[in-house]
Amino acid sequence: MTNRNIFITIFFVSYWCILWGSINSFIGTTGVIETYKLINFSKNFFISISSIRSLSALTISIFIIIYFLYLVAFKKIKINEIHLYFILFFSCQVFGLLFNEEKTFNITNNYLAILSLGSICLFIIINSLKINRIILYFFWISLFFLVIAFLITIISKISEINSLDFYKIFFEKTNNLLGETNPRISGLSRMLAIINLFIFCRYVKCENLYLNTLSRIFLILSSLLILFMQSRGTLVCYFFSLSILIFFINKKNSIKFKEILIFIILPILIFSLINNILNKQNLKSNENINLDNRILSSSTSGRYEIWSYTIKNYKFHKKIFGYGSNGDRFFLKQFNDKNKYSDNASNMIVYSLVSGGPVSLIILIVIFYKIFKLFILNKTQFLSDRNNFYLNLSIIFIIFFLIRSIFENSFGLFSIDFLITYLSLSYIISNIDKKFLLNEKN
Repeated sequence: MTNRNIFITIFFVSYWCILWGSINSFIGTTGVIETYKLINFSKNFFISISSIRSLSALTISIFIIIYFLYLVAFKKIKINEIHLYFILFFSCQVFGLLFNEEKTFNITNNYLAILSLGSICLFIIINSLKINRIILYFFWISLFFLVIAFLITIISKISEINSLDFYKIFFEKTNNLLGETNPRISGLSRMLAIINLFIFCRYVKCENLYLNTLSRIFLILSSLLILFMQSRGTLVCYFFSLSILIFFINKKNSIKFKEILIFIILPILIFSLINNILNKQNLKSNENINLDNRILSSSTSGRYEIWSYTIKNYKFHKKIFGYGSNGDRFFLKQFNDKNKYSDNASNMIVYSLVSGGPVSLIILIVIFYKIFKLFILNKTQFLSDRNNFYLNLSIIFIIFFLIRSIFENSFGLFSIDFLITYLSLSYIISNIDKKFLLNEKN
């Protein structure tokens, strides 16, 4: 590599790390200057770290966006249409805030949209500079941050885990070791599910018997853990994605059946057995606890009520660009049951409507169509290269988060979902354009 390419690689890799480090950070309501003034390690270490995370991500994102505009204006770079639709999608959130008379148009309220646009521009620039191998590093960096985030969250609750009632343990909004608010159980189980899918894609390529056995044990135990977290959305996304992965990677039916039995049926059976034992013990001790009631419950956790309220009360004729980034929280402030349920749209389609308006919703539908078209048109190439580790990851992550978009805002805003989905899409797009797929052997 030339010195120039080394510098560019280090810069883009650093930016990807900063983007991951900025998740759950924010610019203070008083603005950038006041956020900068909060940096004082002697007074408050955690607030200082949070301020640095948000300011560094914001600064580099703005620089990346400006550089992208320069390339478009003066270098006439080619941009894949999916990238363009995502730019339009998040630009609608900026326009939504601009036309929102009740909410100030400033960097604070545009923070998530700016980070999203910066992330998109990052991959367009990487593709234009023909340095797509950098994307391979991004997968491993993402895994690293997921593991660290999961461990930091779990360690803070380790003394309470013996009850196995994870939903109750993480229901209250408490802080983790870094002073950040713990994610909801849906977010925590999502992280573990993504780690599992990552390990499974590696497991099927591993020829070392010892590592293979360790991976198999880990996958069974972590799948069992996901079951005890009782996030129905995650369970649907995870087991469906894992099934697709098993059938996609393996050609022999005997192997498919064996892996379905080991990685899906076995954890479910163990969960049912442990759950029955615990419930019998609870009955003997007169404790009315049923650990599987959330999985079998017909309740939508308020999602149906939120979606119905949004459709009935959204002003389609006035708000063509919505209310801006995080528009669901602004729109649902009048929702009577927001304290009972949430002020989160919990659906990417509903979120796109309230954050970017009907225009954003139309663009989202086009994005979904383009993604499905991408899969259909290239299915032969995908099937012929099913041993490609990064391709398998990309395909299954996109499937996972497309399903998750039914239950959560998912990649409709800057988040873990967005970073992984866009990374996966960019891997496929950049390499299909060149008629080959990068893998570790290239």
